Amino acid sequence: MLRFIAAGLVIPAGLALCRAGTLWARPVLQPEVKEYVQEAGSFGAQGLPVRYQNQRQCRIAADEIPSSGARETFAGTDECSTPGVYIAVVGSPIGQRLADAFSLKVPDRPQGYALAARNGRVAIVGHDPFGALYGAETFRQMAVDGTVENAVVRDWPDILTRGALSVGRGLWQLGNGETQTGRLARMKSGFDEMVRHKLNAVTDIYRISLSVGEDEARFWHELLTYATDRGIWIDEYVYTALWYRCNK
Repeated sequence: MLRFIAAGLVIPAGLALCRAGTLWARPVLQPEVKEYVQEAGSFGAQGLPVRYQNQRQCRIAADEIPSSGARETFAGTDECSTPGVYIAVVGSPIGQRLADAFSLKVPDRPQGYALAARNGRVAIVGHDPFGALYGAETFRQMAVDGTVENAVVRDWPDILTRGALSVGRGLWQLGNGETQTGRLARMKSGFDEMVRHKLNAVTDIYRISLSVGEDEARFWHELLTYATDRGIWIDEYVYTALWYRCNK
């Protein structure tokens, strides 16, 4: 039976998934995290400023935070004592200071992160840049109804390929009937939803050929750069086929 750690106690999964304004309450997270330690109290996420390390994935992570507050880079000094969401990578001086300030034990695992949410102050510190991005997606789920329960979360994947989606058979269909610009925007939105569900691989890219024109080449370059910036691995369409034919 699945069990979760809450306020130092081990409780059954069924109780842990109840959503109520009590110490037992906790959000439903997809996929489930390794460690979730509930603390007393909650706070509203709307309007919190989002401050992030000046790094590409941390900037993307900042845009995923469901708050109307300003987004800005931060130096990681005393300003983390004020309400806000702070995002960094532990290998940087900023990330280490943030981890120390919130007493976070960041997992020493690829794509891992630690998150602390306490009365309007939120720290998200990744083991690597993509860990910081996944931590932001977990907080996004925690704040789905605008109210966040105080908690400390640690998570990392057992398998680095978390899940895959087809481009040719799936995402390509998002842009049916669109212009190339419209298709690009719709497929980017598909990548956004993949990251929010922590899927990080795409397959079946079989629409690119050596004879594509400049416009189509730019389309694919921009689209696949967008994916890799979000930690989505690109798996080319490769196959082997055997035929037997008898002519009479």
